Amino acid sequence: MAALHVRGDVPHARRDLADAARITCFDTGFILTASAAALARVHLEAGRPGQASEAVEATLHRLERTGGWAWATQVVPTAVEALHGSGQPARARQLVEDFAAGIRDRDAPAARVALTVGRALLAEADHRYDEAATLLARAADDWRRLHRPFDAARATEARGRCLLHARQPRDDRERSDGPGHAGRERQAEGQVAGRAAGGVGERQKAAVDIILGAIEAYRALGARWDVARCHRLLRRHDIVTTHRRDRLGYGDQLSPREQEVARLVVQGRANRDIAESLVLSPRTVEHHVACIMRKLNVTSRTGIAAAHLAAHAAPEPRATAACVCPGALARASSGAGPGR
Repeated sequence: MAALHVRGDVPHARRDLADAARITCFDTGFILTASAAALARVHLEAGRPGQASEAVEATLHRLERTGGWAWATQVVPTAVEALHGSGQPARARQLVEDFAAGIRDRDAPAARVALTVGRALLAEADHRYDEAATLLARAADDWRRLHRPFDAARATEARGRCLLHARQPRDDRERSDGPGHAGRERQAEGQVAGRAAGGVGERQKAAVDIILGAIEAYRALGARWDVARCHRLLRRHDIVTTHRRDRLGYGDQLSPREQEVARLVVQGRANRDIAESLVLSPRTVEHHVACIMRKLNVTSRTGIAAAHLAAHAAPEPRATAACVCPGALARASSGAGPGR
């Protein structure tokens, strides 16, 4: 989970989560449901709702057989998104009904909040955005009372998303992020000229403020992957929250985003893996790699790794040796150019 939300290392997280699902194949508790939910979330963010649905299928069957719904807090909301996104709305509704029945007589406050989130996601999928936003606001407050800030941030993000969609024409909504559709607009990233958030209506501005609040909550938790997802949501709605002129001040220095990309290049990561980890399109990553090469005056990914090694070795050679893993140059050199 740390690899996913903190480091944004999606390939590593995906492998660990798949291993966790195999190891806990006879478990009906938190580890099984949480690992299945996180793996499904990775697929949803990459625009693969079908694979997300497959990732939770075995866990849902086990919950149905054992009645262990009190442990389904993490997996049910994600499964609702996956099922809707893969064209199974009736199954999603049945899942929420089964979840409600399974916890009806249980002392499971977290599960009850998750039920509220599940119902909100059903409302969002049916384009009842104001109803969904109201349920999500309640869920966020309940998560905070349970001292679960990450879940509160996720509910806040979803609430802002619903309010943004409520202000869109229907045709635009259907192309935007909703349950199971997190990756649909990835190819359109960067093709729309942004306008400042101050130019939108008051209700949309309120929605943007809610999402910015979620971003701050994620940052406080170190959840970089989730911060990137929120920024991508705002970009899809043609909302820019930073001034473009600020980005011109880096000159020949790497911008913060370029530093993130360079760090992953040094680890030997391919552009597609970097894109998945940073919630960017592969073409955007290719552009960043090209800019990094130009700024570092190198012509290959090996050059990026060598420059990184040299820059970090200057102050404390011994400390840096531990920062750049053995074989980094060799792995980075496996891609000859920015378009790997």
